[in-house]
Amino acid sequence: VDVEAIRGANLRVVCDPLYGAGRHYLADLLRDMGVEVVEIHNAEDPTFAGLHPEPIQPWVDEGLTKVGELGYDALFINDGDADRIAAGDSRGNYVNAHRIITLLTSHLAEDKGLTGRVVSTITASAMLARQCKRLGLELTSTPVGFKWIYGEMEKGGVMIGGEESGGIGLPDHVKERDGLLMALLLTECMAQSGKDLGAIIDEMLADIGRLEFARRGLSITDEQMARFRAETVPAYTAD
Repeated sequence: VDVEAIRGANLRVVCDPLYGAGRHYLADLLRDMGVEVVEIHNAEDPTFAGLHPEPIQPWVDEGLTKVGELGYDALFINDGDADRIAAGDSRGNYVNAHRIITLLTSHLAEDKGLTGRVVSTITASAMLARQCKRLGLELTSTPVGFKWIYGEMEKGGVMIGGEESGGIGLPDHVKERDGLLMALLLTECMAQSGKDLGAIIDEMLADIGRLEFARRGLSITDEQMARFRAETVPAYTAD
């Protein structure tokens, strides 16, 4: 990333590693580049203080509150092993992985001059398809699971690959997800544009259209699961 641009941008961010393995790493990298950082949930706690170390709501809500209170330029959230990313803007709005990969696709192509295929799982938002069409990039869709994205990276010609859960990777770096690098790229994007993350996202949505995404977790009983399996699994395996 463009360290000098970041160093001169006077950025302020909140980092939330969710008590995971990314504790201190991203915060220290950013501080070394001149970014003012507030890091939360960075204690050594194998219980994760009751949080699920997954970068989705409600587990990210404390970070969203903090960045909104401080009015900082962005919040970066990593999961337990720091290979996935989510974010928040200065208003405390959640920035999901769909918007992040869509934004990074344009940043890599337009700001960094990179080319290649974009690979995503079938759960990706149509925002990414719109972005690729706007940029003239080929979009390859895969089944769910980063192993399928890795398979496309092995074939070559891939610029970026990512999945709905926040795992995004650049094969020129490693053919794997890297939540820390994605945070650095978002920082570079803010530094080079002179805008905070929320303003950049707003501009992107003005270009490709605003689409919203929600994820809902459902709790089911053992009896419901047994009935579901009895009614659906035999029919599915028969095909």
